[in-house]
Amino acid sequence: MIRGDARGESASRRPIRAGGASGASRGTPGPVPARLGWLQQIGKRFTWRAFRWFCRLRVDGVEHVPRSGPVILASNHRSMLDVPLVVVACPRPVSFMAHQGLFADPVRASFFYAMGGYPVDPERGRDAGALGFGLAVLRRGEVLGLFPEGTRSYRELMKPFLAGAAWLSLRSGVCIVPCGIVGTETPAGRGWSRWLRRRWVRVAFGEPILPVTGPEPADEVVVRRARIQELTDRVRGSVAALTGDPR
Repeated sequence: MIRGDARGESASRRPIRAGGASGASRGTPGPVPARLGWLQQIGKRFTWRAFRWFCRLRVDGVEHVPRSGPVILASNHRSMLDVPLVVVACPRPVSFMAHQGLFADPVRASFFYAMGGYPVDPERGRDAGALGFGLAVLRRGEVLGLFPEGTRSYRELMKPFLAGAAWLSLRSGVCIVPCGIVGTETPAGRGWSRWLRRRWVRVAFGEPILPVTGPEPADEVVVRRARIQELTDRVRGSVAALTGDPR
């Protein structure tokens, strides 16, 4: 069951900015690949009913996703189902940062680019190319989707969050909307047939989290790192609350 008004106003009344005190104008945004995500909304139009039926999908908090302007969407990650379900649940198109392993061959790479994915190597930490892509998406006023765990947690507890979402938020002044997904973990049992069982999935969007920026003191590197860590912890805490996952 879909809950919330997909056309409603954002829960946050503060302006969503594409730049700020430490804004993207000081960054080096990279190019957004041509035709990135061209297939996403077409696919959504023809598959959303199937996903809603198969997953018994319930979506809460859609009103927390701003109707326009740049947004960072940060979600937990249990399985490959998470990506299409976020697309189905979100009222706006989403450009994703995805693990580079999904782009290992030309056929898969073309498909994931068409669905809005951009390759990222989480082992490289703050990948300059990935963050430049993220800033470019935000400067275009679009939605950037991230899975800050860096990989799937399957049936395990939620993993620690990487700092990319917080870095981008502080760099651009853009809010982060936490997203919690429940029910997409690997089904119990053995064999491929377990994946054919219908399940109960809930996608919940939380209230936008705005970065706290301010003048940089003399020890700006230390302060910046502390701000990134504090924001990362806030986002992870919000996602954990939405999933009921212990921190």
